[in-house]
Amino acid sequence: MTEIESAQAVAAHEWESRFLSRIDGMARQWVLIGKEVQECCEKRYFRELGHASFEAWIRANKKKLGRARATVKEAQRLFKELSQHISLQDMEEIPRANAHTLIFLPPSGRKNAEILALAKVKHNEEFAEACKAKYPSSMRQEIKVRWGWYLDKSLADALDELLEAAMDKRSSELPAQTMEVTLKHYVECDEVEPDE
Repeated sequence: MTEIESAQAVAAHEWESRFLSRIDGMARQWVLIGKEVQECCEKRYFRELGHASFEAWIRANKKKLGRARATVKEAQRLFKELSQHISLQDMEEIPRANAHTLIFLPPSGRKNAEILALAKVKHNEEFAEACKAKYPSSMRQEIKVRWGWYLDKSLADALDELLEAAMDKRSSELPAQTMEVTLKHYVECDEVEPDE
């Protein structure tokens, strides 16, 4: 191996280490974002900025935030759900995908030391399987839809039924139960304060 090849190999290993460290940091940014959002909501900073709610502030900053709006909302949801059961230090060691899996566990599962240890080191697929094995009845089945959003399987099925009927132009056949389930899920899951 020549000196140039040796220097190139060293540079390549340094790059790999730096790059993987940055990627790992990105996967854990949800905690920092969630913490910032919680502070804004607790101290009601959005009011000082002329908005009735944090959601209204998000809508007002739609162009500035761009696609990051979904990241902000997900970080807010994850932080809100998990900070009740998991320490900030532990959350900072958990990648976003595993944090997302944790919110489907009962509080006892979120606090379980074995589960937390796995959340910090396992890839999401392996972690999700471990959670399903330990808490089979607690893990909701969900479906990933476009743009990385997840829906509970029952809601996804209801929406599919609703869309199929609409596409067939049989709106008179739209099942009332489907619309009720969809609206009920929206109301329970999306705590948005109306604009003043």
